[in-house]
Amino acid sequence: MSRSDEVLSRALELREQGDLAGAIEALRVGASNALGDAMLALNLAKMLSEDGQLDRAEPWFKHAMKLAPDDLDLRLAYGTFLGQTGHAAAARDYLLGVVKDLELAFEQASELGDSEAIIEVNRFLGAASVNIGRAALECGDAAMAIAFARGWVQDAECGDAAKELIADALDSDELDPQRLAE
Repeated sequence: MSRSDEVLSRALELREQGDLAGAIEALRVGASNALGDAMLALNLAKMLSEDGQLDRAEPWFKHAMKLAPDDLDLRLAYGTFLGQTGHAAAARDYLLGVVKDLELAFEQASELGDSEAIIEVNRFLGAASVNIGRAALECGDAAMAIAFARGWVQDAECGDAAKELIADALDSDELDPQRLAE
């Protein structure tokens, strides 16, 4: 196990034990000592974001993006982060680009018959779709939110988030009654 893997494992263990501050500190030290490790930077950014330290998370997201611009987990996390920071339109647009790339990856995995890749890409597609829907709702487009969430209601991993998003969209004042009936 590499030093970076050890740091990440320890940080995840601390987080699971409820010590988010300790996890963040372990990742901060680890990422500072291994500035070329995108995974440490990404996990540090995610945990800082989870802790509400959005201003401290942003530079780590950007650093990770420089290191691994094509990493789907990183791109999905960054798009979600944009929404968390109040940039709903930017999050929606960014995640739409991620979904296009995911759809291409899904097609390629399907053509190759790679069932593991299909499952992984599908997981990312579900999360990205729900996040796009959330960003669309934040932008006042409840119909778009429902459209992106609808296909994921039965999904084991993101079904609850999709249902919650649809409920929030239905509760919003942004839906035209005729569109709602449709």
